[in-house]
Formats: sequence, structure tokens, C-alpha cells
Amino acid sequence: MGTVLSVENAVKHFGANRILDRASFQLEEGEIVGLIGKNGAGKTTLMKGLLGLLQFDQGTIRFLDNAEYVNNPIMMDDLGYLIECRLYDHLSASENIGIHWRYSGRPADDEMKSKIKETLAFVGLKDSRQKVSAFSFGMKQRLGLALAIISEPKLLILDEPFVGLDPVGIKAFKEYLFTLTRDKKMTVLMSSHQLAEIQDLCSRYLVLNEGRLSEYQKNEHKQIKFSFRKAEPAQLALFHNKYENLLLLAEDHMTFNSGNLRYNTLFEDFLQAGLEINDIEISDDSLDKLFQERPERP
Repeated sequence: MGTVLSVENAVKHFGANRILDRASFQLEEGEIVGLIGKNGAGKTTLMKGLLGLLQFDQGTIRFLDNAEYVNNPIMMDDLGYLIECRLYDHLSASENIGIHWRYSGRPADDEMKSKIKETLAFVGLKDSRQKVSAFSFGMKQRLGLALAIISEPKLLILDEPFVGLDPVGIKAFKEYLFTLTRDKKMTVLMSSHQLAEIQDLCSRYLVLNEGRLSEYQKNEHKQIKFSFRKAEPAQLALFHNKYENLLLLAEDHMTFNSGNLRYNTLFEDFLQAGLEINDIEISDDSLDKLFQERPERP
């Protein structure tokens, strides 16, 4: 298993607002990674930057170990995406894919016809003459996925793929993704506010908060809560910016994500701050709670 995508210190501003603040991560072959964060956190900005649809202000992005991939049409063929999918309603599904196929510089030949038929069958759409204008929302989402995977890309980037899908559609979409990663070794980066689906699908989570990116392994987000006998605001404030694992800071307690938490250093800091531990609680909380309780950072 090799590294498909490497992002180092990506920075993006819109005016005076820093949307991405030195974001760094890697994606490995055949894994599904979830990108989560509140509205406006920068998820779509990050994805568009990876696709070359906008430029980062700083940072190094390598796709298949090439930092110039956005200028290489052949390499860009290995990047599939479903972001704000625009379809031609007056055309059929196969005609929509045919336009996409020819736009990428490939000839309209028997291979194209065969590949379109195969891809439409994979996502559960018949190769008919029915116009896209008559499609349900779920059918349009499946067509969007077909457009994204027609070239069998190494990396698939999906922005809110479950929006508007009913439970049956969500189940089918998840099965498509599992099959692509298992059989094609495709890597998937996906954002969604449907955290139960992210938790079910993904092996890792990237959490964007105030432009900063934190990474969590699946089943790593146990939470540990320290309660103190007596705590002054000034004592607790010392921990606000020091620990990326900090999830919640309250009057007499603080909660951390236990993954990679350095307990020796933490207990030394408690001692230096004059904090006396009264109780410790450890719990397995949902990804939903991790998402909601991530603290704002100045």
C-alpha cells in the first residue's frame, strides 16, 4: 500500500480570513477517509484546492508523488470527483458521460461505449435514452458517481455525496464505495454532515476546525474527562491552545480525546498549574460528539 496523496502545510485565505491554516495529511491506497467540520470550516475549499479548481496560498501537494499533477491531463484523469455536479438535463445518462469522456481527450469509439455501459450498470442505471430531466435526485447522484469513476481514478473526492438520498440510496452508495476500494484499490476522500455514514465507511477522520486540521483513527476517539477539586479560569486557560486533543473546557473539568495523548506531560502540566484531580472518567463517544464539542480556537 502506497501514498496516493500528500498535503503539507496547505494555507488558503479569502481576504483577511484564513480558511486553511497549515493543513497536512496523507491518503493511502485503498482507504476511505472522512473529512468533517462545521459549515464554513473549509472542507470544500480544501477539496477544490486538491483538484486544482483553486490555488492554495502556500503548501506542497503531491498526487502520486508529483507536485505538478494539476498541469498534467493524464494524471488528472486519475482524479475523480463529485463536487457540485452539473448535468445536462436534456441529454441521457450515457450522453452525459460521453461528453465527459470526449472532453478528457479520449476518442468516441467502441471502448467508450463499452465503458459507459459497464459504469452505468455498476451504479445501477440502465443505459437508456431517458433524459436526465426525468431522473430522481438519487439517480442523478448515481450518475454523478458514474462520471467521477468512468476513468477508474486512483483518488475519488466526494463532497456531501449522501445529500438528498433516502436510506435505500445511501446503502447502495456505500456499497459502491466499498466495492471500488476493495476491487479497484481506489482511495476515497469524502466530506459529509451525515456522521453515522462517515463513521461506518471511514478508517480515519480529518477534522477541520478554525482552519486547523486534526486526524483521528477509527475507534480512537475515546474521551477522558478530568474533574478538579478547585479550578480557576486562569489555570484552565493555560490548556486551551496547548493540546490539540482538548475537546471541552468547562468551569471545573476538561475533556480530551485519548488518541496520542501524552499523559506524563499532561499530569506535569496539571501539577504546575496547581490543579488537583478529583475524578477521571473514560467513555467511548460517537463521532457526532467529537464533531460537536471540538472547541473554537482563537
